[in-house]
Amino acid sequence: MSGYEGMEWELNALEPNLDLLVVNDDVIPDWLANTAGRQMQHIEWVYKEGSYPGGKKFFTKTFYDVALNLHDRECPNIIYDIADMMHEKVGEFLEPEAKVDNFLRVMANGQLPDTPADIHQDLIHGSQTAWSLIYYANDSDGGTKFYANDFKTVVKEVEFKKGRIVIFPSCWHHQGVAPSQSWRISLGYIFDIRTHLNAKVWKTNF
Repeated sequence: MSGYEGMEWELNALEPNLDLLVVNDDVIPDWLANTAGRQMQHIEWVYKEGSYPGGKKFFTKTFYDVALNLHDRECPNIIYDIADMMHEKVGEFLEPEAKVDNFLRVMANGQLPDTPADIHQDLIHGSQTAWSLIYYANDSDGGTKFYANDFKTVVKEVEFKKGRIVIFPSCWHHQGVAPSQSWRISLGYIFDIRTHLNAKVWKTNF
């Protein structure tokens, strides 16, 4: 599942350096969050394996993916507005010298109470410079759990709140928690970011 078979000892000695986790509730104004929440209700969802082949199914919609040469322009404005914001504000979110070199992917994820997500990484191969951004798009619950590399120990849980953004290295193992009722809708982004923090994404236990 992890893509790191044969490296269990090394991985189990690591856990996310939570000093790099960014949680921001102020960057998206309320009026835009409310508009985006309404627009997200009209996404044409696809129900499929989302995290990796053979994984749990959930509702998803990919709008932009460099690897697939996919660029869907018929989508809620906020989807590309957030990408533009990350280019503009990455130095405020991470560290002053940080730069976005590439915008790699954005997809919407939808969950119902009976659709828990898998523990997964957003990007495995070549992920040394990849960072993820999650945007919580609607009024719901069911946050995001972050795990140590034993896939069992929860090291942090971020609560779901409409308009909140969460930024972290894409190689961290995490899981979208299913909501207690109705829809949980989020946007998941991946960016290639140049920053000295790329050398500090793991905390060692020895």
